[in-house]
Amino acid sequence: MEYPIDKAEFNFSEISGIYGRSQSFKFGSAGAVQLAVYNKTIQAKSIDKFDYIEHKWEESTRLSDGSVGYDVEQDVFRVELRYHHSVIQQFALGTCNKETGEIGVNLKTYSQIIRHIPALWQYGLTSFKLKYNSNYLDPIWTVLQEDIEFTFPESSYEKNLHYKRYYKKATSFSGKNYQL
Repeated sequence: MEYPIDKAEFNFSEISGIYGRSQSFKFGSAGAVQLAVYNKTIQAKSIDKFDYIEHKWEESTRLSDGSVGYDVEQDVFRVELRYHHSVIQQFALGTCNKETGEIGVNLKTYSQIIRHIPALWQYGLTSFKLKYNSNYLDPIWTVLQEDIEFTFPESSYEKNLHYKRYYKKATSFSGKNYQL
């Protein structure tokens, strides 16, 4: 039995956008925090960097027994959290050292930010959630939150820091005259 669809309506400002052939998804605002999930295999082939990327995948998933976790028959999907510079600045102003009470950290350069990537990752994954049902997170989300390890040497999650965004409050005169 067929049920013809005579009308379909989508409001892309309220749901995720689907790009290409349902291979890339973005959630959130580019001006704040954004979660992007996309097919990295297709993207790497489209920019002619697949050989390089495939070598990196094999190298980074090599286990101690010599086997490789990368399966050449499967597409690789990438999960990215993208932060607007204003959000990074909010973290720089709001993060507090729990031991000294000092507020604020330097997050102006790559070498300063890279040390805080694990905390930014955790913040992003709590901002966006993939639910299995209304009561539980999807198991992959738990893996992303608890099992991801950042192996670059510059990364060192600082347990003595409490990461928090500082939001500027509108408490002073804005300079606009509304009584014209």
